[in-house]
Amino acid sequence: SNPNEAISILRGSSKLALDGRPLLDNGDTVVIGFTSMRQRNYELELVPGSINAPGLTATLYDNFLNTTAPVSLTANTVYPFTVTSNSASSNSGRFKIMVSGSTPLDLQFITLTAKQQKEQVQLQWKVSHQEGITQYEVERSGDGRSFDRIATLAAGNDEEYHSIDETPINGVNYYRIKGVARSHSSIYSSVVTVLTGTTATQLSVGPNPATGNELKATIANLEEGTYQLCLYNTAGQKVLQQSLDHQGGNATVSLNIAKLTPGMYLLQLSSDKGQTIAEQKIIKQ
Repeated sequence: SNPNEAISILRGSSKLALDGRPLLDNGDTVVIGFTSMRQRNYELELVPGSINAPGLTATLYDNFLNTTAPVSLTANTVYPFTVTSNSASSNSGRFKIMVSGSTPLDLQFITLTAKQQKEQVQLQWKVSHQEGITQYEVERSGDGRSFDRIATLAAGNDEEYHSIDETPINGVNYYRIKGVARSHSSIYSSVVTVLTGTTATQLSVGPNPATGNELKATIANLEEGTYQLCLYNTAGQKVLQQSLDHQGGNATVSLNIAKLTPGMYLLQLSSDKGQTIAEQKIIKQ
């Protein structure tokens, strides 16, 4: 408190000199409190910093005069006011600043690639329309369902970003990028996979159990050639078949499982001569 007039930010019954919160966004309110005000003229000066965002506006409400005034998010705003003999003119909460106008979340992920380089995995993604995005989070999973954050990058003016996973999982690694807005809303990229730690041909699927209409089959360390991916139900009936013209190395194939009934299935990878190379059990929920 000051010995004479004092100003604060009100949070419930608390009077704050500093108020830490996420970046202001649509619906946020800052209430201003006064104590020991005298009957005289004053000026309230609002100094913004790192607040402005596309589509965001702020308004100062004077609850004593029942008036409003626009508040600049890029330059200082000075609002003159008077404290009179009316006690309501000096009440705490006379002024409040309200922010409106949703921050846009139009982020688009153009590409996302993940490549193994020795014992590490290098990730690269390109974006557009990233206004309102404050950071990117790199997430990794071992099963394609439960993801953990492994890195965070601040969003900037560049449209291309890079990250390195120095300790990938031994086996299939699922990666995705999460774009986080200042309001903490978010948008995800597609999922890419990288197989590490083995030289044998591997077949993996994700997510498993499968809950959507699409299943991604990841094939690693496979020689060039023509192959078949076949899905069988528990009765041994073939319910899906898809050909694969493979150029060698790793590949990810999307399988449409929208028409499959819930249950257990077996996915087999076979050569063009009918030899089974790898197989994986799948549960459709």
